[in-house]
Amino acid sequence: TDPDANDIVVAPGYPQCQDLFAATRDRGVFRSRDGGATWALTALDVKRTPQTDNHFTSLALSSDYPADPTLYCGSFEGLFFSNDAGDHWLESNVSPTRIGRHLKLSPDFPNDGVAFGATYGNPLIKTTDRGDSWQLANTNFRGVSSYSVAVSPDFVTDGIVLVGVIGGVRRSGDGGETWDPLETGPPGGP
Repeated sequence: TDPDANDIVVAPGYPQCQDLFAATRDRGVFRSRDGGATWALTALDVKRTPQTDNHFTSLALSSDYPADPTLYCGSFEGLFFSNDAGDHWLESNVSPTRIGRHLKLSPDFPNDGVAFGATYGNPLIKTTDRGDSWQLANTNFRGVSSYSVAVSPDFVTDGIVLVGVIGGVRRSGDGGETWDPLETGPPGGP
């Protein structure tokens, strides 16, 4: 009923586990248990603000899914998580609530509990305890808004995180403690 999908995540063990999740602009998070043949709306119920018509923007799924059925949904109204693949949802204690841009979990999330969130009107946030608490992760660079975040597939050993901000891309090699700008323009360019 909402054809505008903002984000789609696929179970890491696909095709053995055929679970898919889609975050749509207005309706919420949908789940398919059969590789996309059928879809059902999950139980996420969010009081929508009139400030936007684009509410559910990003999803992140545990790398050990379905053994660890943790699912995050970033929305304009807040950061929500489910510990049972979308059957029940809780709101994370993130302030301010406008998390909605992008979420990434560590490839070893079931063990290290590390996740990053790019936020609307705020810097990058990070959790190391599976979302029980969040803190700023861009303490040594100016970034009013973060637009995207990527975590290295070898994050456990290399600690590499990238974040897109106004003015470029920043790179951390220590799990988000310190950051350096990356050259993103053409060689010899401005």
